[in-house]
Amino acid sequence: MAGVGQRFDGVSALRYVSPDLYAESVPALVGEWGTGKSTLMRILTGTYPKRGEPIFMADQGVNS
Repeated sequence: MAGVGQRFDGVSALRYVSPDLYAESVPALVGEWGTGKSTLMRILTGTYPKRGEPIFMADQGVNS
C-alpha cells in the first residue's frame, strides 16, 4: 500500500502512509494512542473508504 490517508472533520488521522511489508515476516503495528493504527486497519478492511494510491496484496489490486 502506498499513499494511504484519512481525514476526520478537517483533522488528518493518516497522511500518506506507505509501510513496507515483506513475505515470510510478521508485521506489527505499534504506537501510542491516536497514531492511526485502528484507522489504517479499518481502511485495509474496507470499513473506511480508501483515499490515495491503490492497495496491492499478492500482486493483485485490492480496494482500489
